[in-house]
Amino acid sequence: MKMKYAFGSNNSPDELPVSYHTTKHTLFAYGRGIYTTSDTNLAKLYAFNFTYNGEQYYIMLQNRVNSRALIKFDGDKCEFGDYWISSNADDIRSYRYCIIKKS
Repeated sequence: MKMKYAFGSNNSPDELPVSYHTTKHTLFAYGRGIYTTSDTNLAKLYAFNFTYNGEQYYIMLQNRVNSRALIKFDGDKCEFGDYWISSNADDIRSYRYCIIKKS
């Protein structure tokens, strides 16, 4: 079944939510799949770090995910916060790098 993807910001039912993904850790604590989160602070815990011109930064992928195919774990059940797991790579559309300066 081909899903109709919407990339707007009007909260329509077909709109794909934004998530962040890092690949620093490969531990599958809550099952196998691609782990993402809508929380950049949680993503920073697992993000790669780099230095540019003496300043340190986090780097992660910013994605749109198929909300109909997500397995969601909320912060009450997980140690650090809300996780989303996608079992199929076709349900994630990475569209930019998100670079955040460390404070």
